Amino acid sequence: MPNMHNKNKISQDVILGLNNIANGLVAINASINFVLYSCFSEKFRLTFKRLFLTKKLTNLPENTRNIEATAILTKNNLHAQKNF
Repeated sequence: MPNMHNKNKISQDVILGLNNIANGLVAINASINFVLYSCFSEKFRLTFKRLFLTKKLTNLPENTRNIEATAILTKNNLHAQKNF
């Protein structure tokens, strides 16, 4: 019977090792996805900046919370119209 216990221990070690590798791959995937979205999506960058890099605007009335986003969109629209 000691041999059977040894095989179970090895199996558990292999499973735990593979689980650690899988968890590492998930973390790498999430990091790469963040970089790719940041590089290729302007909407993602604007949303990220709005959520994490601006001051909290919770005490302001609803109609003033979107002033910065509106200004950015207006600037982009004006720039697009000039190039059209």
